[in-house]
Amino acid sequence: MEKRQNFAVAGILKKRGKILFLKRAGDEITYPGYWELPSGKVDFGEKLENALKREFREETSIKIIPKKLVYADTYNYKRHGIRFHHLQVFFMVSAKSLVVKISKDHSDFRWFSKKDLLSYKGKLFSDVKKVCLEVLK
Repeated sequence: MEKRQNFAVAGILKKRGKILFLKRAGDEITYPGYWELPSGKVDFGEKLENALKREFREETSIKIIPKKLVYADTYNYKRHGIRFHHLQVFFMVSAKSLVVKISKDHSDFRWFSKKDLLSYKGKLFSDVKKVCLEVLK
């Protein structure tokens, strides 16, 4: 069975005690309709902070400043006969402008509070929820 590694970054942007989430478009191949942080894969040779800035800008049109690495984790999954090993790194970020313009890969955005995250039962990855609840303590 073929094996691949993915390396991704995610940004946690807070506004008045809430965190920005994006909803993946319904026609996306992977995880349609899931709420996620602005995030994406790190290109070969790309610095983490540059990948995060690029992905955030592509997905939200917001120019961010990476601040602090807050969490990293790995997980494994299988898709289409391929085994993946995925490393995800989460950063706190800041931005001067909080005007969100979502990309075609997303259908909506929302600012989730701690209460929202605790009560939400829809499509949201448990590790992302855990990290965000920790940040919102």
